[in-house]
Amino acid sequence: MVWWRATIRARADAARTAAQPISVLQGIAGACFVGAAAGLATVAWQSMHWLDRIGELAVRLESRRADIAAASTLAAGHGLSILVAVACGLVLAPLAIYLTLADD
Repeated sequence: MVWWRATIRARADAARTAAQPISVLQGIAGACFVGAAAGLATVAWQSMHWLDRIGELAVRLESRRADIAAASTLAAGHGLSILVAVACGLVLAPLAIYLTLADD
């Protein structure tokens, strides 16, 4: 009985040891994904210079100028906070999944 339990424990230890590099690589892959997503968001944010032209469009469309100006002000005022919220979600979601699925 003692030998059988020692064998079971040795197998469990070997399986745990074999799974450690996989867990590390999954963590690295998650971090790379978050970094790539943040870089993509940064590039997308910087390439949105065309949003500055919304004001010019408002001048051309005299009848709808007030509505378009209000929309561009709203987008300019809350755009950064929405981007920060999405970035926090991209960072915290993999962390929450990791902590939920962690064995120890």
